[in-house]
Amino acid sequence: MADLFGGAAPYYAKYRTRPPEPAIAHLAAAFGADSTVLDLGCGPGTLAIPPAGRVREVRPSLTTVTEVVTARRPPRSP
Repeated sequence: MADLFGGAAPYYAKYRTRPPEPAIAHLAAAFGADSTVLDLGCGPGTLAIPPAGRVREVRPSLTTVTEVVTARRPPRSP
């Protein structure tokens, strides 16, 4: 299957609105300066980059929440 969104990230990063500063400040304060933040489905980092200087570490991941939930679900019986 072809990569349907290959090459789209630069446009997404350029035209997607940035999160409001008060929201980022609130989240960073709620997490705490010594926190590690996991951004599932990070894309070009729109939400991962702003708090990066306010917490210990931000770990971006292209894994989706659905993939994580599916991985944790027990296998179905045949």
